[in-house]
Amino acid sequence: MKFQRFLIGFIAVLLLFGIVTYVLSQNIWTTLVQTLICAFVIQLGYFLIIVAMVKIRRRRSSSQSNAEEDNGSGKSSPVLHAPRLKHTR
Repeated sequence: MKFQRFLIGFIAVLLLFGIVTYVLSQNIWTTLVQTLICAFVIQLGYFLIIVAMVKIRRRRSSSQSNAEEDNGSGKSSPVLHAPRLKHTR
């Protein structure tokens, strides 16, 4: 996902959350605090998902290298990673 698309979605969610919170509470300070908490929770979730993805990738690459070592061929085949392709419209 491109950063610009993520940022637009993130801001849209926070604006919508802020509007709904203000309509329900009729208090600007409550709205501000709850919207900041919402932004923090979204960022925390994003960070945890990235950490989980990195751990899964490391686990797969280490198990793949262990399988190559257990092969007994004596030669390890290089692991080639294709670069990510940019999505175009």
